[in-house]
Amino acid sequence: YSLYDGKKHSGNTELIIACPVHKLPVFVKAGAIVPMEEPRLNTRGSSEMLHLHIYKNVSNSSFVFYQDDGISFDYQNHEYARRLIEYKPLLNRIVIGGTEGKFKSAFKTIKLVLHGFDPEMKTLYVNHQERAVTNSVSGFFKSLEKYDPIKDPEPAPEENVLTLEFEYRSEEIVIHWL
Repeated sequence: YSLYDGKKHSGNTELIIACPVHKLPVFVKAGAIVPMEEPRLNTRGSSEMLHLHIYKNVSNSSFVFYQDDGISFDYQNHEYARRLIEYKPLLNRIVIGGTEGKFKSAFKTIKLVLHGFDPEMKTLYVNHQERAVTNSVSGFFKSLEKYDPIKDPEPAPEENVLTLEFEYRSEEIVIHWL
C-alpha cells in the first residue's frame, strides 16, 4: 500500500514512480498494524486518542504496542504498558490484548482505521457489541501540509478508509466482523 493514498501494489516487484524531494515513496506492507497519534509540536504530553491503522491482508500479523513515561528508568520497575495487537483476517478479527505492566496510559479512545477493507462493511463488533463503521477519508499528511517548506501546489493525497472509535481500556478488546 502507498502510505500517501492507499493504492495497493503487488509485492516482490519493481516500480518506477515519481519521487520529488518533498515526497519520498513510502509503502506499508499488507497486514501492517501502525499505531499513531495526532501531530503535535513536541513529544511532551500525550494524546487522548490512539489511531490504530490496520492494512488488509490474507495472513495473520501482530505488533507489540509499548508505552512508558519516556523520560525515566521506571520501566525497569514494570512502569510500562505493553500489549499485543493481533490481526487475524481468516477469523475476521482484531485482538488488542490486555495491558501488561503498571504504566497508566493517557489514551481514552481508540480510532480504528481500516485500509483496503470492503467499503460496504457497515458493522463491527467490539467485545460483542455491534458498532456502526464510518466511511472516512484519511490523509496522513494533510495536517502537516501547512509546514511544507517547498509549498507543493498539489494537495496532500487522501484515501477512503473505514473508521470506528471506541473506548481505550486496559482489558482485552476483541473486534470482529461478519
